Amino acid sequence: MNKKIAIRQLVEFIFREGDLGGAFSSDSYMTEGARLHRKIQKSSGDTYESEVWLKHTVQCGLLTLTIDGRADGAFCDRDGNWCIDEIKTVAFPIDSIDENFKPVCWAQAYCYAYIFALEKQLPQIQVRLTWCYQETEAIRQFVKSKTFEELDAFFNDMVEKYSRWAIMSQDWEQKRNATIDILKFPFETYRMNQRELAASAYRAVRDGKRLFVNAPTGTGKTISTLFPSLKALGLGHADKIFYLSAKTINREVVAQALELIRTKGTAIRSAVITAKEKVCLNGNVTCNARECRFANGHFTRINNALWDIVTSHDSYTKESIEAYAVKHTVCPFEFSLDITLFCDIIVCDYNYVFDPIVYLKRFFADKAGKYVFLIDEAHNLVDRAREMFSADISTDQLKLLKTRLKKYGRQGMTKVNKCIRFLKEYQDLSGQQNRIIVEPLNKTFTDLLRPFCDYCKELFAVHRELVSDTDLLTAYFNMVTFLKISELYDEHYTSYMSIDNKHVTARMYCLDPSYNLRLVLNRAWSSVLFSATLLPGEYFRTILGGDREDQFVVLQSPFDKANRLVAVVNDISVKFADREFSAQAVADIVLGTVSKRTGNYLAFFPSYAYMKTIYDIVNASGYDLDLQVQASSMSEDERVQFIAAFKPSPLKTTIGFCVMGGMFSEGVDLKDDRCIGVFIIGAGVPQICFERDLIRHYFSNNQMDGYNYAYMFPGMNKVLQAAGRVIRTERDRGVIILIDSRFTSNRYQALFPPEWFPHKRVTALDLTASIQDFWARQL
Repeated sequence: MNKKIAIRQLVEFIFREGDLGGAFSSDSYMTEGARLHRKIQKSSGDTYESEVWLKHTVQCGLLTLTIDGRADGAFCDRDGNWCIDEIKTVAFPIDSIDENFKPVCWAQAYCYAYIFALEKQLPQIQVRLTWCYQETEAIRQFVKSKTFEELDAFFNDMVEKYSRWAIMSQDWEQKRNATIDILKFPFETYRMNQRELAASAYRAVRDGKRLFVNAPTGTGKTISTLFPSLKALGLGHADKIFYLSAKTINREVVAQALELIRTKGTAIRSAVITAKEKVCLNGNVTCNARECRFANGHFTRINNALWDIVTSHDSYTKESIEAYAVKHTVCPFEFSLDITLFCDIIVCDYNYVFDPIVYLKRFFADKAGKYVFLIDEAHNLVDRAREMFSADISTDQLKLLKTRLKKYGRQGMTKVNKCIRFLKEYQDLSGQQNRIIVEPLNKTFTDLLRPFCDYCKELFAVHRELVSDTDLLTAYFNMVTFLKISELYDEHYTSYMSIDNKHVTARMYCLDPSYNLRLVLNRAWSSVLFSATLLPGEYFRTILGGDREDQFVVLQSPFDKANRLVAVVNDISVKFADREFSAQAVADIVLGTVSKRTGNYLAFFPSYAYMKTIYDIVNASGYDLDLQVQASSMSEDERVQFIAAFKPSPLKTTIGFCVMGGMFSEGVDLKDDRCIGVFIIGAGVPQICFERDLIRHYFSNNQMDGYNYAYMFPGMNKVLQAAGRVIRTERDRGVIILIDSRFTSNRYQALFPPEWFPHKRVTALDLTASIQDFWARQL
């Protein structure tokens, strides 16, 4: 069996030691510095050969291990002595660097030197480390002379240390593939359309394609994408599967599906990545060896912790990771990221793949493997992508940095004052009035900001006590994000200055995330994007970075249409201007509907204000009802209590008053009779605002329907999600009441999912009879 590993990846795994330093460790200071690398290489003389590709294959038992990488340079002096050069750029002054700084960098250079000397049959070779300070481009070099025997002993010892890991991974892969080969679909039968989904997903993974799927509730999306992806993995069509979801509850469903597959005898390793804030054992998420015992000496202990957990378990959850982190005194979050290197399936939030700041660089920074992205609830990715690809920074944040860092010297104050003055010029232009100025990103500002950002990073590394200042770190990382996003800024963006008499905020806003999403999707061998509400298909395929040749599958609902009543009330308008006049009619519909059958209902409103108006009317009606109301902010316990109010086989009617697009619009699974009716009040159209109008203008200027992209499609998706809270299983029966005359227009009817046809168009007066007839047919 063959295995390939990059030299840098190998030495960083075997030779790591010391403390976890978070964003300000010396490791984080070693930047790619591609421009400086090229400059140093060009200035090194005619005999200097840049980017020397080196590869060597060794045998570890039955495993053939190929180790390769690119040396930054190789040259021969006048006396015929060869030298391998390894260049490292850092963001701090190099005066403090001595010959023994960062042994792992010497190890990397020794590997290059060994393979080079082996190929050229050299008895001796020079090894040089070149350190370059990013800001001033100052250089410091150290040279060591090594015999081939010394390098041979070093290399063989390193390979021996790594071999147990490689052989362990090889043995696991063979066991995994053998058990996947005999794995059958983990249920007795496929649901309606489930086989079609599984077959489409398998073909996409096998052939390295992208697939978009609208799969209604009940299709079994999780198992229907996981199962075929695993089968493809076992046949060598993929290296690793990333299951991405925006919601914790969905990731829990994936974990349950994986446990079901394991009960069939299948060997699969999976890890669920939990956010650092939720898994931190130190309490204050301060990645500082002085304040956290789990960070102190983390790298010295991490490999023993890894070996222990990976050879003992195959499912790595928050609980098991925390237990082993405590046992070995390592950071649980960083531990979880290292565990993923040995996993077949990684379950995580979108940001670990798509966010340009926090994405998993260990997998995607260099050439990616044959990775599969299974993107659940993909309709959520549109707004999440806009958020991840946008950034802002304000005078408030810069002033906070200035105030907190003032005592550390004038150099930083000069830099930050230039940034503040640049932004305040817009305040002067506006005459101290509240104003928004839309203009292209000014490169002058980022050129001023970058030196100050580098200064702050250097300061944090020297004065470790600053890392404990949460507000300071937030402002700093906001600046880092702004500079990173500025590198992505192009025609898919706009930028603007938001000004009032006290503050100026510079914002880069991603209007069209499709280009950046496509770049990320291209890191994967195959991607399957799916949701119960991925309609209209052409909109989602376009905005999510797909191409016209990418297959889009629309599956039919597996549920009997006779179990569902979809009624459109066509004589009530709940547009903003009409809400005061329609409130009583809406309340009458809610009361009339629930009076026909005792049970649990959810009512979704376009705003908190309108929800309260209807609630007050219903509450004063005299009906014996249990009314649950969503608050604008709710703790986890309060959310659980809200859902718990919807009990099975209720003796009293419960109505949940919710805001459309809010926390209860999706991810709430009220099966059986825990929800028998949903009221959708309004078309879900987002409130008109400055940024949504920017989106509208952008798409209109690009020959697309800007209003649809900015308002109508996002609003209708909220409607579909809210309506999906009823009819969760093939046994369920319920009603969906759409209250807004806009739903009768051709534009909205074209957006209805197939399972909503046929539906009833009724007046408010006729609705009660339709509901009564529906429930009579269910007896």
